[in-house]
Amino acid sequence: MDFKNVMSVWHYLTTEEQEEALKNIVNKQLQKAGVPPVNNVIAGFEPQIGRADFYNWNIYLDKSLFASWESSRLASTLVHEARHMEQVFRAAQVAAPESAIWGIIPQDVAAAAQGSRLAANASGPAVLGQAAERSIFGDGSSYRESIHAGGNQQQYRALPEEQDANTVGDATGGCP
Repeated sequence: MDFKNVMSVWHYLTTEEQEEALKNIVNKQLQKAGVPPVNNVIAGFEPQIGRADFYNWNIYLDKSLFASWESSRLASTLVHEARHMEQVFRAAQVAAPESAIWGIIPQDVAAAAQGSRLAANASGPAVLGQAAERSIFGDGSSYRESIHAGGNQQQYRALPEEQDANTVGDATGGCP
């Protein structure tokens, strides 16, 4: 089912069925990009409206997004968080053996990245991976952590991975 079809029956679905439907939608998109599927899309009470969990390869969404009138925000947030999963996978595809990424992502995701390494060139996926690796795991990680710990919204949105994910999420127009 695509997002529009899922939303047409949204109010009939249990939370578990909604989570499963969203997982199927996002995994279809990740598969097109050659990125391993997420294990789960989980509704809960999140401090942010969405969060990509790289350790367990899950996407967490705030339950408030599951209200039927929030479908546009749900769509853009889901795509935004899925983009973070792609960023981290691309980072793994270009990462050096000593990168911190190998201790963070699940073994099956690491194996998939190692089996599909990207050359350090100007291709879109390689550039995305290099930027994400630098910002999240490399020499930009301490700045990123300081922003997460006490930065303002403008600084947070200026992080390279957030700029990219916001652009992709906003491009959905409310429907992935």
